[in-house]
Amino acid sequence: AIAATLLTSGSSLTNDTTDTSASITPTANALVLAFNLHVATAAAGLEHGSTLVGNSMEWVPVAGSLVDAGNTPNELAALTVWAAQDSAPTAGTLVWSFVSTQANGSWAVVQVTGHDTTTPLYMLPGLAAIRRAAIRGYPDGSTVAGTSVELGMGSFRSASNGIIVAAAHLVNEGTAPGAGLTELADVTTTEGTALEISWAAAPVYRPSASWVTSTANRALIAIELAVPSNTSFVADPVADLYT
Repeated sequence: AIAATLLTSGSSLTNDTTDTSASITPTANALVLAFNLHVATAAAGLEHGSTLVGNSMEWVPVAGSLVDAGNTPNELAALTVWAAQDSAPTAGTLVWSFVSTQANGSWAVVQVTGHDTTTPLYMLPGLAAIRRAAIRGYPDGSTVAGTSVELGMGSFRSASNGIIVAAAHLVNEGTAPGAGLTELADVTTTEGTALEISWAAAPVYRPSASWVTSTANRALIAIELAVPSNTSFVADPVADLYT
């Protein structure tokens, strides 16, 4: 069965070109997912991507979403997910690097076990476990402020597959996971950002997250995590993509 544990989470309010996590020690052959939410000092400096190094692992970008920060006319934020798996990872920090100065950054690093560890042709180890990623964010309505974000997954490859969800919104307020999800991390900053990671060991067809008092621009990324030998689809009873 899929299992997920938090290795570390944190944030930095320093205007800088790097974000650095605390030291982590991934388990051999575990799938490690690194989530990062960063805000540019100006729209021209926003980087949807970045580079990520650490733990003697080869990191691959999985998904990303832009979010309109709304703090000033020229600020934007980006939510990104990276993945890696290695038979002999080393202990150490993760470092996200950007070409341009970013105003702040938040991150969470999660370790997944019980997943499909095979290496398909032309893929790196562990990536078979990432069955797919679904995204709701800019330009799909993320600039319309609200107190929740949700998307529809449609179907899962197997009833035994799990899910991991990253939700971001741009206000300094904690996040609650949606029905069926268990929270792993909830990182907020005084500069008006929030990053939450949640997961489930079984399909959650409509992953969501919410907050209470402040409407905010937001985004959500949901990743289906495959168990070994997943062979049959199970469908969402209501199979639309968005609500």
